[in-house]
Amino acid sequence: MSSMNQTLFYRVGGEAAVEAAVNRFYDKFLQQESIIDFFENVSIPEQKNKFRLFFTQILGGPYTTSNIEIRRVHAPLVERGLNDQHYDLFLKLMEQTLRELEIPEELIEEFIDLTESFRKDVLNK
Repeated sequence: MSSMNQTLFYRVGGEAAVEAAVNRFYDKFLQQESIIDFFENVSIPEQKNKFRLFFTQILGGPYTTSNIEIRRVHAPLVERGLNDQHYDLFLKLMEQTLRELEIPEELIEEFIDLTESFRKDVLNK
């Protein structure tokens, strides 16, 4: 299969790349004062796994969930103040993480565009 026919999941490096990105991202993300309160009483290993599955899905890997599920699980966070500023921070830190992992720039842009398309679902808009 040519790289043009592969999903973004495989073009960025598959499961190993997603795992590395999630781990590195969470190292950055959980140091942000504006975010940390949303993770009180949350199992970080469990959260990382959910995040890994979400990334696998949006990149075209072998896992799917629905937009309704994304809305439902984020609704309590939105009620506690999760907003566009937090989503922007998420995108910024993820972009930094992917650059550190030396993901090609065009794939980073594609990933950010895909992730941006979930903003309304995550923020229940």
